[in-house]
Formats: sequence, C-alpha cells, structure tokens
Amino acid sequence: MIKVSIFTFAMELVASIAIKVVLSILGFDLIKGVLLFLTQCFFLGFVMIDNYNEIHHLEIKESYKHTLKYAGVAVGIGIVLYVLIIIPVIGPFAGPMIAAIAATLVMHEQEGLQVRKG
Repeated sequence: MIKVSIFTFAMELVASIAIKVVLSILGFDLIKGVLLFLTQCFFLGFVMIDNYNEIHHLEIKESYKHTLKYAGVAVGIGIVLYVLIIIPVIGPFAGPMIAAIAATLVMHEQEGLQVRKG
C-alpha cells in the first residue's frame, strides 16, 4: 500500500501540473479547479480499485492501466470517498471501508459484464 500511495502521489502531481500548464496556456483557467478535483477523485478511486486488482495479482502499473478502462468508476468512487472523508470523526474511518467495498462490488460486476459480452 505504501508503494501504491507513492505511485498515486507522483502520478497525481504530474497530472495536476500538466493540467495547470495546458489550461493556463489555452486560457481555460475557469475549469482548472473542476479538472483538478476530478483528477484527485480519480486517484482516490484508483487506490480503492487497486485493492481489488491486487486480488488478481496485478502489479501497480498493470492495475493503473486496467483502472483507466474504468476511469468513470474510479472518479465516482473517489467522489464518494472524498465526501465521506469530510464528515468529522467517523468519515476518515468509515469512508475508506465503504469505498473499498463499493469498488469491489462495482469492479466485480463490471468484469462480470465483460465476460458475458465477450
């Protein structure tokens, strides 16, 4: 989990800098905050989904590539986790637990759909 945290921190930092630079050059400063928030939520969701991917013995980079296929799911889980963590006292404890369970359920369902389609 420490390796995943370091990887996520580095990737979020790189993505945030790239978003800031590109949007500043293009003059779209108004949407910078929204995109940075969604980026943070994606990486929060990625950490939760990585726990699920770890069950399938995926390395961190493989897990990241796999999670990119489900970026919307990662953002959704990240938003829920972000909101839950804001709740005083119980949020920091209950938020990750709820998000991890949600990630497991959603990814299990998504991959089940992929098997049935393919």
